[in-house]
Amino acid sequence: MAPKRPKRPKRQTRRPPPERRLDVTRLEYQTLLELAHGNQERILRLEMEAAIQFKRTVEQQAELDILKKAMIRK
Repeated sequence: MAPKRPKRPKRQTRRPPPERRLDVTRLEYQTLLELAHGNQERILRLEMEAAIQFKRTVEQQAELDILKKAMIRK
């Protein structure tokens, strides 16, 4: 059997230096979380609207292609 390797210690994120730290109150933190959640909902809504619009564009392009083929045949 191969010898077992020693486990690596888990990496820890380094704390920012004291001059770069920001003190944030619980209220400010909650407000930021609410804003982020609201932005996430808006982004999802925009993505859904874009998907619907793309689907409509594809359908219209398909209809246009059918009409073009019909005109060429005449």
